[in-house]
Amino acid sequence: MGVLIIVMAVLLSMNPRNHVAYGALIVVFAVLSWFGSFGGLFIGFLLALVGGILAIVWQPAVRTPA
Repeated sequence: MGVLIIVMAVLLSMNPRNHVAYGALIVVFAVLSWFGSFGGLFIGFLLALVGGILAIVWQPAVRTPA
């Protein structure tokens, strides 16, 4: 699950317009990691959960052409 969370984070940084979808997937994978590997010894679960929530509520800066 950790690898999938990292992949979603990389995709989020490459395509910030889809921040809600990638953030939701990060949260889903964080919750699923709890059942598969005890949440990455709990700290991984917390970091992924907080990061996913931050990705969902993040408002990317709008760039206007000069």
